Amino acid sequence: MAQIEKDAEAYGKSVAGYIRDRLTGRRIQAKTDQQMLAELRRIGQGIIKHWRVNAPELADAIDRLADRINR
Repeated sequence: MAQIEKDAEAYGKSVAGYIRDRLTGRRIQAKTDQQMLAELRRIGQGIIKHWRVNAPELADAIDRLADRINR
């Protein structure tokens, strides 16, 4: 039971919620993965803004990149 509690905590879920998701076959994403993805998106948007200001000739490529990041 201790391992299930550790796993549930790592995924940011209650034990019951974790077990329910496992039994129903739902994909469970760790809370840290979600936080990391949000941070990478934030950093990526900052880089894109920087490129737009400092390299206007890359605007089309930057727009396409931003669209892919925001998906």
